[in-house]
Amino acid sequence: LAGNIANGSPIADSLPFLFVSGAEVEVSGVKGERRIKVSELYSGYRKMVLTEDEIIVRIYIPMPTKSTILKLYKVSKREHLDISSFTAAISLERNGEKIANARVAYGGVAAVVLKLPKTEEFLNGRTFSLDTFRQAGEIAMKEITPISDVRGSKDYRLQLAANIMEK
Repeated sequence: LAGNIANGSPIADSLPFLFVSGAEVEVSGVKGERRIKVSELYSGYRKMVLTEDEIIVRIYIPMPTKSTILKLYKVSKREHLDISSFTAAISLERNGEKIANARVAYGGVAAVVLKLPKTEEFLNGRTFSLDTFRQAGEIAMKEITPISDVRGSKDYRLQLAANIMEK
């Protein structure tokens, strides 16, 4: 897991989950130890905010509550042993028919895995319904900047951003 985090790939399978779970890494270097939220660890494509002498020594992953709904998605060309074209993690809680504490992260849609704060803000307090998630998908599409490459086109990834939210 530390290697997956340290690699910093925007299509790493574990990163969207770690983003929405509030995971932290503890790093150690000559100046001591510190904890960093995984969602704040990357400064660019495969670049971390660590100093040259720091290494990851621990990973903290909070346990979800019983009321947490967690959905993880990986889209790839083949079913097994394939590099992702798109990844997503959606975590939320239901308070009756209302959504609370929504957290959304997408991978494969920018130079780094992205949290989607506008989509999260839209979801919080809304009714848990298909229409809400369709609208959230439209917002998610506007928060990402995918590129076209061998794994999928920009338009394909934009459509996945909406479809995954609906799913």
